[in-house]
Amino acid sequence: MKARIPSQQMMSNRDLKVVDQYIQEESHSMSCRLFKLVAVALNDLYGFGAKRNLELSQYVGNLIIEHQDDEIFWQHVDKRCDQMGLGYESEDYEKMEARRRR
Repeated sequence: MKARIPSQQMMSNRDLKVVDQYIQEESHSMSCRLFKLVAVALNDLYGFGAKRNLELSQYVGNLIIEHQDDEIFWQHVDKRCDQMGLGYESEDYEKMEARRRR
């Protein structure tokens, strides 16, 4: 069975951009929550103070911004995580490439 979406029901580029903006805002919010949890954990476990936590979050934030759609960079990150035995799933590079083309 073949399914076809009539063109009038497809999302326009403007609608896609609105959805993409919403996703970026939600992603930013989730990243902030994650940084807060990491900061608290690093403080509890290793005594990291404000200066070290801020340096870490700025460093990681800059890496994300600089390499958001850099497939090769994320392959290296995945490899390093595998070497450490962290068990994280690898990035979906096909989705990353499709997002970069938009």
